[in-house]
Amino acid sequence: MALPDDPAERLTERFAVDHIEAGIAVLEDEAGRIFELPVRLLPLGVEGGEVLLVSGHRNGRRSLLVVRPDSEERARRLARARGILERLQREDDGEDIEL
Repeated sequence: MALPDDPAERLTERFAVDHIEAGIAVLEDEAGRIFELPVRLLPLGVEGGEVLLVSGHRNGRRSLLVVRPDSEERARRLARARGILERLQREDDGEDIEL
């Protein structure tokens, strides 16, 4: 995530927490890129499946990032996934799939 030089210009980006293992959070951005970050740098209690909103700005050689859970986006993504699953279950004829 490139940070703007102007502190008035803020940048935000969302990351999905894929999983946390051995103190490392595996995050995926909206372009599908994978990042690993020590879980101690994230808000307390973050778990796999959550969506994080990262906002930040840069002022010279200093950068400031704020990371917070985005529960509204998580709920939207879960609802979308449930809808897809329900549609697939309705369309399943019970027959075997030929590969």
